Amino acid sequence: MHRNRFVIVPALLALLTVACEETDVVAIRVRLEDPARGTVVVHSLQAPRNQGPVESASQGVDWQQRMNLVCASGRFSDIGQLHVEDITFSGGATSKGAGYVQVSLPRGPKARWPGIVADAAPDQLQKAGRFLQPSGELKLGTALKIEIELPGAVVAQGTKPQLHKVKTATANLRHEKDRSKAKNRLATLVVPLELARQGAGDIVWHVMWQESLLSG
Repeated sequence: MHRNRFVIVPALLALLTVACEETDVVAIRVRLEDPARGTVVVHSLQAPRNQGPVESASQGVDWQQRMNLVCASGRFSDIGQLHVEDITFSGGATSKGAGYVQVSLPRGPKARWPGIVADAAPDQLQKAGRFLQPSGELKLGTALKIEIELPGAVVAQGTKPQLHKVKTATANLRHEKDRSKAKNRLATLVVPLELARQGAGDIVWHVMWQESLLSG
């Protein structure tokens, strides 16, 4: 996979979170160009120990909370080689114009990915959510969203084991101007981090897609 470029967004994240739900903040977004190749973008939260540019350049304020949103993007040539910490991806073609993607997320105390996508203590994330939205309704870093944009429409998807708080969904592509080519091409998985830290074994998400279901 090509080397990722990292962009650090310091301070309060306000401009980035006003228009999106909390599950949009901690996310892995994969765009498949064909059954094997594509791009990936990862959004993670980090609690920095040192002052950022905004704090260093300001006066007359006692800064008390800080949280960084870290974004990394890159390309991959083989989805089977794509790992985000210990989250693994695989996929391929099942026939002409059809394929599948499988994502495995380890669970339990030894799972490493929850600490990578939300590298902050729960109380720090809770406080960060409060100063972005005083009502306390914004819960940062409580879940990981994985989105996969597929070359064809979703035929079926599901997780094993089936867990009550793990959610899957299918949606149309918003950026595709041709609506006939946008239908059901986005598969989404949302996994609460608390659930991921408990139990044992992997959560396995399987998605099947088919190009012929897109009407031209």
